[in-house]
Amino acid sequence: MERFIKTLDDQLWKKAVEQSDEKDIYYTPDYFRLSEKQEEGKGCAFYFENQYGAVLYPFLLRNLKSLSNEFTDWYDITTPYGYGGPLIVEEKDRGKLLESFRQSFHAFCSREQIVSEFIRFHPVYRNHEGLKNWLDLAVKGKTVGLDVSHQADIWANMTGKNRNMVRKAMKQGVTVREANPENMEDFKAFNVLYTRTMQRANAKDFYYFNDAFFRHLTEEMGDQVKMFIAEHEGTPVAASLFLVGETMIHYHLSGMDERHANLAANNLLLYEAALWAQRNHKEIFHLGGGYGGGDDTLFKFKRSFSKIDSHVLDFVLGRYIHDAAVYQRLVETCQSSPSDYFPLYRS
Repeated sequence: MERFIKTLDDQLWKKAVEQSDEKDIYYTPDYFRLSEKQEEGKGCAFYFENQYGAVLYPFLLRNLKSLSNEFTDWYDITTPYGYGGPLIVEEKDRGKLLESFRQSFHAFCSREQIVSEFIRFHPVYRNHEGLKNWLDLAVKGKTVGLDVSHQADIWANMTGKNRNMVRKAMKQGVTVREANPENMEDFKAFNVLYTRTMQRANAKDFYYFNDAFFRHLTEEMGDQVKMFIAEHEGTPVAASLFLVGETMIHYHLSGMDERHANLAANNLLLYEAALWAQRNHKEIFHLGGGYGGGDDTLFKFKRSFSKIDSHVLDFVLGRYIHDAAVYQRLVETCQSSPSDYFPLYRS
């Protein structure tokens, strides 16, 4: 059985995510509803089931007519910002399931005139494994996933330097509170800090959000979104937005006032968020990685929250060209210069 799920309201999508042992917020229709407002493309999914198990593969379907009218009936697909890829709903023989799934999916892409496919795999679930014969896979970088289960000693797992920074923030009077989801002033305060942070990083337009985006967050995602604000003498100096799933919490967006960097507010904020996750029976606090997956100061900061090597995870990208001839025509039409960007015609 296979099915092309074309609407976010399709109950099969929601049911498949709930049935999986590897469920996470990035696979939910709610998250794709949010992604549709921020990214190009329509949230869709491919569901596959046979005697070896079942797979759900959500993605953004992007029409290519914006590149050229010649390609009005052609598409490509990508996972949205965050993590994704095929989700195992049920498995009896994983190897045979993935092989038959990819064969069926390639045939589906040919029928639907999908030229190429780009995947940001889930570092925690390692769902790239078993797909090396079907996709071009590459490790983009590393991410950090903390154990916050009830038996974990969050404080002891942090580096000594990070613990000292948390103590410093406390000593200087920094406090952390959970934002009120009904108070748009909290979200405006976050957006001011976040926007300034993106400006310092020379981030692309994609990474900027307006107040309507945050209203949608609260209205559509509810308790799946948490925000924490660090304050000093009543002034917000750092803020972070987290996505909350059944067993996992993700460090999604953050911002800070660089004028107060010496307060170590981010250190305290993430420590308090980890404690919140533990109190609320989560198992993993996924901090993500550095900018673009790099081994930079951001990654080193996140790494300081755990000395345990197994908490460092591979961030893997996958790519596949389903129609090489059309792909090459797109590259030529868009006059794309050779690079590692994928798909090249969107560079």
